[in-house]
Amino acid sequence: MSGSATDDLLARSKLLRQRIEARNNQSSTAISSSKSSDSRATQLDRDTQNQSTGQQDSFPMLIGNLKKRRSEESIFIQIMRVIFVGLVLPVLPFMYLFHLFEQQSYKREYAQNILNPAYLRGTGLLVRSDLSAELITKGSVPRYIFEKEDITSITYHTISYGLSYTEFELRIHLHEFHALTLYGFSAHDSRDIVGKLVSLYDVELHHTTEYVDTSDGGGGGG
Repeated sequence: MSGSATDDLLARSKLLRQRIEARNNQSSTAISSSKSSDSRATQLDRDTQNQSTGQQDSFPMLIGNLKKRRSEESIFIQIMRVIFVGLVLPVLPFMYLFHLFEQQSYKREYAQNILNPAYLRGTGLLVRSDLSAELITKGSVPRYIFEKEDITSITYHTISYGLSYTEFELRIHLHEFHALTLYGFSAHDSRDIVGKLVSLYDVELHHTTEYVDTSDGGGGGG
């Protein structure tokens, strides 16, 4: 990707997060000034949402894979993983330093209100009764929260590594911008997650595919 294209994506992402935060601040002010008499109407609205999604009394709802699926990998993949580690062992210290540098760069971007889907990767979502959702992450990755109105579409992305292995990603678009990525699940689980998200949020669903030629390291997408 060219430098100008990258700058454009970063600018759009920064504008997106600023717009979301500005609206959240306005919403917080409005909620704090509301009276307790609104609580019954609010609860009725939430009950109606629960019934319409077929998930009555099930909030907060965990959607996704919250644990590693390493045990479900084939013997072939496990052998390839061991071979790969053996081949890259001499350069592992350099790879680790690069990873640290990359993470620091991501953190600086996030501090500047930039949403980077390569950084904001999670294994699932914690959905609340008002349909706001929190990204479930590992390590020091922020557990980003978005509102129901923020999510505009979902992309079901399939990555095939030759004929041996396939990965699945769910790319969450906030205000038409790919901002968050869900990963780490099987084909069955990914379809189940997509079904729940589309039912809850009533957004567009897109399908994309990517093929990585493991014989020569090349790849392609669609």
